[in-house]
Amino acid sequence: FQSGLEMDVTDNVRLAESHPQADLMFRPQFNVMSVWPVSEKNSLSLSLGVGYVKYVKTASYDNLFVSPNSDLSFDLYVHDFEINFHDRFSYSQDAYTDPTISGTGSFGRFENASGIGVIWDLNKFVLNVGYDHDIYIPTSSNVSDTSRAAELFTASAGFNINPITQAGLQLGGGLTHYDKQGFNDNEHAAAGPFLKMQLSQYSTLQLALGYVVYFIEPGGSVTNTSSIGAFYGDLTFKQRVNANFAHSVSIGRQVTSGLFSDIVDLYYARYGANWRLFRKTSLGVSLSYEHGSEHHGFDEKLDRYGLGFSLGRSITQHASGSVGYQFYLKNAQPTSLSYTENRLVLNLNYAF
Repeated sequence: FQSGLEMDVTDNVRLAESHPQADLMFRPQFNVMSVWPVSEKNSLSLSLGVGYVKYVKTASYDNLFVSPNSDLSFDLYVHDFEINFHDRFSYSQDAYTDPTISGTGSFGRFENASGIGVIWDLNKFVLNVGYDHDIYIPTSSNVSDTSRAAELFTASAGFNINPITQAGLQLGGGLTHYDKQGFNDNEHAAAGPFLKMQLSQYSTLQLALGYVVYFIEPGGSVTNTSSIGAFYGDLTFKQRVNANFAHSVSIGRQVTSGLFSDIVDLYYARYGANWRLFRKTSLGVSLSYEHGSEHHGFDEKLDRYGLGFSLGRSITQHASGSVGYQFYLKNAQPTSLSYTENRLVLNLNYAF
């Protein structure tokens, strides 16, 4: 069990291009992480984070939230098969977490993915298949037409070339249906190779490349083409340099269904590092860049830059705290969707 209190100060609560408004937020939260060993190998686990956000000036943004890492999961082992049943859920109104959102500080949405994943480990070969029923329900009335459900399928086959290298092929696909007329239903299929390498005891490299095609159905109010295809990819490197310093970098391109359009095409580069300065004190740094465009809906082109620092310290055996700073600069077309934001965060946690 863990409880926490976060205090945020922002100079642009509405993520507005002009006339920014400052605000102060209080965010108490309670987290539960529990594992029940059903048998020697099988287990049921629950991770749940629930809290409330109180805005001092913009009271209309006050909201309950369920953290994105909340889920109920059951792991079942049968011979060489590892089977996972899961239900992942979240509810949030934070707008700054999505680069395509501008002009509002509150964008309520409930997301839920329930499904199954199966891993068949044959030593040299590892096969994965998965299915998820994914629902997205906006709670803001002005974007109610973005409510949708999707059936998502994944599969991969990996070959262990040697003890430190695995390579293979991954496949994906899905069907997305919007509850209201406005955006267009679509189907998508993706395929490509992947590579995983344990470069050293403390360094890993992952590479995934492929091609995805979206087939856009007619019937929505958005003018569109019948299909759109693009290459995607991700390169991620993680390294623990020594006992006091670890960092990671990711670059890639993703093509997904958007919040305000049928398709979002997003390039990204992200870097994160953590230093243990002293025995109880650590420093974190994050850098990010995103270049994106939305198609077949609200057409937007954007570049967003992010910079963050955090200083954390253990106070007692059960208590810890941190202070952080986050900066975002978004340049967009149309320019009315551009903004800058400075955010200062103070966090206090207690683990029972």
